[in-house]
Amino acid sequence: DSAVVINGIAITDDDNSIDGAIQGVTFAINEITTEPVEIKVDRDDEAIIAKVQALVDAYNAIMSHIDTNKVYDPDNDIKGALVGESLVSTVTNRLQSVLTNGYSEFGSIELLASLGVTTTQDGDLEFDDEVFREMLESDFEGVVEFFTVSEDNADLSASSFLKSLQDALIMINDEDDGLL
Repeated sequence: DSAVVINGIAITDDDNSIDGAIQGVTFAINEITTEPVEIKVDRDDEAIIAKVQALVDAYNAIMSHIDTNKVYDPDNDIKGALVGESLVSTVTNRLQSVLTNGYSEFGSIELLASLGVTTTQDGDLEFDDEVFREMLESDFEGVVEFFTVSEDNADLSASSFLKSLQDALIMINDEDDGLL
């Protein structure tokens, strides 16, 4: 068993690994000490970049699925499952607007494009991780503010990127009131 005190709070566990004391951090307890231990946690830029890439990939997969299923080719007797569905344009327009709108109320970064996420001529998203890395280095707090809702901006969060994306996905997928 392990017992530690983190920021004045006593925590015990049945093994030598403490999870959940700080979100996203696992402490491996290696030795017994009564002296304070200083712990440094570095941000993981690669994990942050992977999350943004996952967002881009998910969007592109959704749009590819929609495009594949709205194909109509009478010569080859092909009619996609979404042909004639008016909700398709509502869904795609809502998602596209979330990704291209400006979000200036909360920080220094207004557009997803400023973070290296842009729309191609085909409508796919493209992620320039070098632009994103530069923004992480030059304005990390701005990046955090763009992608999160804090207590400081909770009242205004209805127009933040994260809240707009969440609202769009609920509008589309809600089992009671969603479009799909």
